[in-house]
Amino acid sequence: GNKSFTLQQRAVNQETQRVVCQAETVMVCVDLKQGNSVEIPPHYRRAIEQYESGTAE
Repeated sequence: GNKSFTLQQRAVNQETQRVVCQAETVMVCVDLKQGNSVEIPPHYRRAIEQYESGTAE
C-alpha cells in the first residue's frame, strides 16, 4: 500500500550461519497530530526503494 511497508529482520549466528531469530513487522506512517495513517513521504519511499534494489548509499 501507500501508507505502510513490511520490514523483515533476521539474526544469524556468525560462526554457524544459523538463523537464530526472525521477525516481520508492518510499519505504518502516522500523522501524530491527527492520529491517522498517512501516505509514506516521498523521501522515505525513495530510501526504501533504494535499499530494496541494493542501490542505497
